[in-house]
Amino acid sequence: MPISALKLQLQPENIQIATISKLHQLLGDIELLIFDIKSQNSLSFAINEGLWFCIRKNMSISFSRSQLESIIKANSSPQSHQRGKDYCEEGYVCQVIRRENLLEAKVEGSQEDNYLVSVHLSSSTIESATCTCPYDWGGWCKHIIATLYYYQLYPQNVLSRPSLEQLLARLNPLQLQRLITELVNYEPTLIEPIENWVNRLAPSSLPASSSRQQIDTKSIRRKVLRIISDEVRYLEEGWNDLDNVHEELSSLIDDAQALIEQGDVENALLSLEAITETCTQNWDEADNYGIEAYETAKLLNQVFTEAFLSIELDEADQVDWEVKLQFWENEWSVDFSMSRAALEQGWDYPPLQRVLQGEITTNTADETNDPIYYAAALTSIRLKILSSQQRYEEYLYLAKAEGQIESYLTCLARLGRIETAMSEAQQLMTTTELALALAKILLELGELEKALTIAKAGLLTQEGDSQAELGRWTVELAEQLNDVKTILMAQIKTWEAQPSLSDYQKLKQLAGSDWSNLQKDLLDYLRSYDDWYGQRAKVDIFLEEHLIDEAITLLDNDSYLLDQSVLKKIIPYNAEWVIKKAISQAERIMNSGKAKYYDAAVDWLKQARQAYYQANNIQGWQNYYQELKNVHGRKYKLMGLLKPLI
Repeated sequence: MPISALKLQLQPENIQIATISKLHQLLGDIELLIFDIKSQNSLSFAINEGLWFCIRKNMSISFSRSQLESIIKANSSPQSHQRGKDYCEEGYVCQVIRRENLLEAKVEGSQEDNYLVSVHLSSSTIESATCTCPYDWGGWCKHIIATLYYYQLYPQNVLSRPSLEQLLARLNPLQLQRLITELVNYEPTLIEPIENWVNRLAPSSLPASSSRQQIDTKSIRRKVLRIISDEVRYLEEGWNDLDNVHEELSSLIDDAQALIEQGDVENALLSLEAITETCTQNWDEADNYGIEAYETAKLLNQVFTEAFLSIELDEADQVDWEVKLQFWENEWSVDFSMSRAALEQGWDYPPLQRVLQGEITTNTADETNDPIYYAAALTSIRLKILSSQQRYEEYLYLAKAEGQIESYLTCLARLGRIETAMSEAQQLMTTTELALALAKILLELGELEKALTIAKAGLLTQEGDSQAELGRWTVELAEQLNDVKTILMAQIKTWEAQPSLSDYQKLKQLAGSDWSNLQKDLLDYLRSYDDWYGQRAKVDIFLEEHLIDEAITLLDNDSYLLDQSVLKKIIPYNAEWVIKKAISQAERIMNSGKAKYYDAAVDWLKQARQAYYQANNIQGWQNYYQELKNVHGRKYKLMGLLKPLI
């Protein structure tokens, strides 16, 4: 198995959340196993030590504090954001390890358990983040947020370790085989995902279709029944936050998907039938507990569709499947319309055939102008199959006819039809997402100038949600090409989409002598920017420009924007306001009586004390300190922490 394939298999997003904690341990075990395998060779050990030195030397933070704030706010609720900051400040983060672009952390939970966090970094953003806690109420949990702040604030405490790829690169094929064997012995549940990956990567080793062994559908039915029964039992026992049914059933459906990709569609259909029929027969009790079938049925619908389009069925089989799908729909109260349409139409559907032959009309691949809700999903599955069969002309016709412009343009580029892709993009490219996708393909193909042309055009569109991402990407490419004018334009577009202090400061450097005019335009734009996630950037920039009253107005309206770094900047300008805010924050914590938060309260009071001194009101601080002793004198931990502030 190629190293990259094993690395992908061990990524947290590709496995169930319950297995993440085991994989955190396994990375450490991989290091020990590799050391054991290589320890007989002193030269290898010396190389290992050199590698560790390089990793430590190259450890660096990829983004600024303001960028981190912006990224976190875009992926969290105000409540989880604040709690995550508190967790970081209060020492709940036990350990953070960086493995190249992977951060791993242990964070104390509220139930005395340690939760394991995994964060995948890139040069300017965070690609994904997962945690083993049960939080599932929108955005990142407080443990992920605490980890990111810890990584930013205490880089000296972040341990560096080799990445999985670096670890595996030290081994020859025999050593790699031994490692995988040891890991499976240590964690037997890894054998199934490894088997799936081997089958996907080497399908030619499978026996011919005619000699394939039929899968054990009874085993699949038992697994489905167990999944549903376990969930009902958990809910009966009061575990109301589990709802793992879809996650576990998805794993079984993914196995059927893998069979399709291996060319074993017959067994895939047998597996899908076993899953669907068992769900239909046993879902009533789950439904009584409010367990939704929608996501599971949606995935089944998609995989059934691909299966029907990947096999030739005779008329009797088609009728048989049509009856089954209709029955399951009625009994389970789900929707299999797309898979029924795929079953009925196949590839011989006359409107579809006309499109595949290049006859594109306003009706596209359907007979009517009435939109069908699953049309885009059905087309995507057809395109996937056409691509796998290298039927590229038909792929292009269908993608264009059905408005799948990203697929159409990127396919043109990959086929080497660069000029056609550029020409078509002028007419069809309407969103930042389209521009970014095509520009990335052109860059991969070495067409840097053309990639930059597409990216610049994309930044001028008014549609799409990827302007900030496209802007940053364009800046990097323009820097490679030394296109100063485009760098400034793309940086402005990036900042407009996602204001931040760091990008504002970068614009100041880029603008040079033209800064005064640009500064006025940026501040006017910022004042009219009303997205919640940009409010902290507004505060930071207003403080940067000494627009203290405007910053204070924002902070008065939203307490979540307030932190001690902000107070420090305001103290010289409005000490009385800082005293009021800092004391309010501290008293909220002290009055709650939770001793583990007293450190945070004292940090707020340090700001209040500094503000009193800035205002030449030392007596005012002493009077307030005496009030604290009178009210909280019996809180011995708190008073001990306050003593240095006398």
